[in-house]
Amino acid sequence: MERSDVQPSKTPDTDSVSARADFLGTRFEGRIRTTDFAGKTFLECTFSNCAIRDADFTDAQFIRTTFTHTALVDATFDRALFSGCRAADCDFSYAGAAHTRIEHAAFERVTFLGSTFWQASLNDVSLLDSSFEKGTFREMHGFPEFLR
Repeated sequence: MERSDVQPSKTPDTDSVSARADFLGTRFEGRIRTTDFAGKTFLECTFSNCAIRDADFTDAQFIRTTFTHTALVDATFDRALFSGCRAADCDFSYAGAAHTRIEHAAFERVTFLGSTFWQASLNDVSLLDSSFEKGTFREMHGFPEFLR
């Protein structure tokens, strides 16, 4: 398959989000020991060569945030929002994503082994060369038919 040239767009207004962002343009690298990110807003952040295990991102918002060579294994993304995000060469195995919204995003070579998506919503999302083995998908909106 060809490499994706999806350009995320139609994301929330930067001025309105930056006023309430907990992390603005922050770069996360290496092993992160903090695991409680519930309700946090990440605006134009970068997760690069990063490892965070068992993190709680419930109700978190990721706006135009980039993930590369990052492992977020056993993370909880319930009711999270990913808007205008890009992820490449990442491992989101065993993640939980109930009622999560993903829009205008691109995921390339991302592993979702054993991940659970329940009542999640996808809109304008590219999943190039990503894998979803042993995942659970229930009541999805906008999810590719072959994964249901």
